[in-house]
This record gives sequence, structure tokens and C-alpha cells, in this order.
Amino acid sequence: MATSAGLLVATSTVITRQNHDQIAAIAALADDLGADHAVISRYLGAPLPDLEPSANELLSAVRAIEKLRRTGAQVRYGDCVPQCFVENSSTGCLAGVAYCAVDPWGNLRPCNHSPTVAGSLLEQPVEPLWHSAAMERWRGMIPVTCHTCAEFSRCHGGCRALVELRPEQRDPLVGAPLTQVHPPKQIRLHKGLRPVRQHRIRQEDFGYVLMRGNRVVPISVEDKPILDACDGRATLHQIEQSFGQRGLGLVAALYQKGLLELEPAD
Repeated sequence: MATSAGLLVATSTVITRQNHDQIAAIAALADDLGADHAVISRYLGAPLPDLEPSANELLSAVRAIEKLRRTGAQVRYGDCVPQCFVENSSTGCLAGVAYCAVDPWGNLRPCNHSPTVAGSLLEQPVEPLWHSAAMERWRGMIPVTCHTCAEFSRCHGGCRALVELRPEQRDPLVGAPLTQVHPPKQIRLHKGLRPVRQHRIRQEDFGYVLMRGNRVVPISVEDKPILDACDGRATLHQIEQSFGQRGLGLVAALYQKGLLELEPAD
């Protein structure tokens, strides 16, 4: 009924001990129902031994998701899977960094999985709650070793909510930091193209967050001048002259993520 009315519908599934080997069937069911895509998530919460998949079962499920995505199936991750657990195409979590949750009682929380409450929006505006001690503590709940990982900018250190919810006080999938990343992808762009920003920007303590729809990308303070140059007037050649390969690399990355458009020169 919802799809026939033109509403975008997605299915949502949590991987369990009982369904970890049914990923392809779940995706097929979503397609048969007319859903736009299937969202598949790992369990985030207190230990549930009878329900949680083992590490090997979860690994098998993630590999099944990756196989489906490579074939073009409309399957998405609902939460983050650390790259040190297995290479995957999930997006690192930016809860409490780029966005937050509001519960039914008006409380602002860093994440819908987290028990942390920064305060009530019925009593205070968003800004002081966003910068509260509770939110700062949340942002700091990243394993120290994650900061040395070659994939930290993509992974963001696993799930912070699990640090609060698990007795071991860590995301159980986080392992040793990775030391190598894949070679960067090369894309060919004409030097006369002019990058134009297509995002909203918000300043944070660590730098800035760029947002467009459900796409969220953090950037450093050092990269802000490059971003300012993407105003539709400077060409890629001029950006390269001013900022070198770092400038072109940022433009290419934001273009691939849909946060910049490239317009032809007049």
C-alpha cells in the first residue's frame, strides 16, 4: 500500500544467530515487496547470547552483504562495521559528531542506541546541549589505538554506544589498527572545470562537518581554505596551483561523495 502510494519504503533487519545465513533471501524479499532498499544492521546492545551471532556468523553475513552490493543489489548497512574486523563498505558512525537523536520525551542523545542523555530540549536549546560535558565525553569514547589506524578517517573507531552497553566497555569488533590502505582511486577531470559547493557546513571543535541529505563528511580546519575556493569561480587548475595535490584530492573526494558539482568554464 505504501509503495503504491509513492512512498519510499525500506526494510530493516538486524543480523542474528537465526538469520545470519539468510541475507540474500532477505534482500530478495525486500525487492519482491517493492521496497527501495533493504537495510541490514548488526546488533548493538547488551549481550544476548541466544540471539547475537558469533563473530564468524557475523563475518559471513557481512561478506554476503558485500557480494550483493557488488552485483548492484539495493542493500545498505544500518550501522558501522569496523574495517579492522573485515573490509566492508559500511559508513563509519558520526553519531554525536555530525548528528544526534531526540527521544520521545524530548531528550537529546548522541545516538538512539546510547543511554547517554545530554539534556532536555524542552528546557534548553540545542546548542548548549550539543556542547555539553556529556556530549564531549561521548565524542572522546574512541579507543586510543584507533587514532593510529590507516582507516580511521573512514571507520571513525567503531560503535561508541557499545562502549556504554557492553561489560567489556568496547566495541567487540574493534581489533588491532590497520597499517595500510588501498591505493587511492584515480579519476580524470578536465583542468578547466569549476567546483561548486553543494552542501551545508557546520563548525565543530575538530574542524567542520559537510552535509547534504544523508551524506555527512568531516573535514579538518586545514582544508577549509580549499573548500572556500570551491565557489564556482576557480578552476581545478587554479586550485592545483594554490593548494597542490591536497587540494585536488579533496575536490575529487567531495565530488565522488556528491558534495561538490563540477561546472564547465564559461
